[in-house]
Amino acid sequence: LKQAKQHIIHQQEQSKIRFDKNRTHPNFVLGDLVWMKIFVGRHKLEARYTGPARIIRILSPVSFIVEDEHLQQFQVHSNNIRRVYSR
Repeated sequence: LKQAKQHIIHQQEQSKIRFDKNRTHPNFVLGDLVWMKIFVGRHKLEARYTGPARIIRILSPVSFIVEDEHLQQFQVHSNNIRRVYSR
């Protein structure tokens, strides 16, 4: 039983190493324009993201306060925003 637990822990560490190998940290800065992911009230063919919104405060490396065009503020995780690129 002890050996099985050690093997599980070792495999978890190896999985983390493989996952983190190609992971890039989000590099958003104050003032960036971003799209925010829509979670509720979205149907199959509707837009997945709304915006653009502007980052007005950085709470942590992956957590931000953004403000949309209606001056509403939201706290969002970096997984739920996408950078706005100009064409």
